[in-house]
Amino acid sequence: MKLLSSRHALLTLLLLCFVPLTTTAQDTTRKYLGKSVTTVDFQKEMERAGGNSLAPFFDKWVYLKKTD
Repeated sequence: MKLLSSRHALLTLLLLCFVPLTTTAQDTTRKYLGKSVTTVDFQKEMERAGGNSLAPFFDKWVYLKKTD
């Protein structure tokens, strides 16, 4: 349970700090209204809004992939 809480906190931090919040939140809300949003969906929307790949961040902090 603690891991899920940490993931949620990291995703929330990402949303609040690294992308334009209002536009992204409004667009994403309209797009996914009444639907479930997966982590992959969330990542794609944040990458679209920010214009950068967030794969390294998600790999390390969300999917907990170890780097060599």
